[in-house]
Amino acid sequence: MGEMGWNRFGSQRRMEARDFIWLAALGCGQRLPFDLEDLCLAIDDIAGQVWTPSVDVVAGCIEEMVRGGTLAPVGPAQDRFCTTEAGRQILALLLGQPCGQVGCPLGQVGLRMKLAFLDLAPNELRREHLDQIIAACRDALEECQRRCDICAAEGRFGQQWLRHEADRLRRDLGALLDMREDEPPVSRSVGMA
Repeated sequence: MGEMGWNRFGSQRRMEARDFIWLAALGCGQRLPFDLEDLCLAIDDIAGQVWTPSVDVVAGCIEEMVRGGTLAPVGPAQDRFCTTEAGRQILALLLGQPCGQVGCPLGQVGLRMKLAFLDLAPNELRREHLDQIIAACRDALEECQRRCDICAAEGRFGQQWLRHEADRLRRDLGALLDMREDEPPVSRSVGMA
């Protein structure tokens, strides 16, 4: 667990490519047991072919997670894996990590991975995590609009592409805001910790 840069109080470092594999593995294993092929297909489906880690890298992450106790082998051949209690704690930490710059391809992968498994977060944290993603999307949109306004070096076609990117970020932000509206507010009772 220490190798991933987390501590028991969480971390605010941005997610990296390896974190996406961990998030996918722990999220998939939380839903149902998976094998290496299942995980690679899930990553491809979620990332939308924007990012495809090699099978060897994914297998190495699974081995590391089994050694670290965050995944447990199951099934007759012990070739399927499910998330352990320690893995659920790491999953919760990953869902709280900043997903990176959502305007860039790897940041989009982080956004997609987090949204794919956000329903696994505790109810009281789900909206907070969604608000964090919305803030990151707003920041990316502001940065893109700033670049649209000042970057004459882009040329006519480059500026058109930047405006296209800004439009995509606006649509992403609208979809995220709709998701937040659909998320029921958390009611906190006096007896809750």
